[in-house]
Amino acid sequence: MFLVAAATLAGLVGTDRLAVGALYPRLADLRHISRAVAIAVACEASASGVASMMSPDEAAAAVGAAIWMPAYRPAAAPPEP
Repeated sequence: MFLVAAATLAGLVGTDRLAVGALYPRLADLRHISRAVAIAVACEASASGVASMMSPDEAAAAVGAAIWMPAYRPAAAPPEP
């Protein structure tokens, strides 16, 4: 599973990043990258028999349901005394 995670991560490094010697994808793409790695690992765990059997679509749905999405209430200034 570590190899699948590493291969997925490496596959997400764009050619523009490789051209400048980068080893990792852009940090701005972290949510997309994390989701892709999690789905790949879930599929490998399923195929290896260490997790319940699921299709890639089911793995994507499970990861989507578990991923944290920040939701903040709008900030408001305190009322003036």
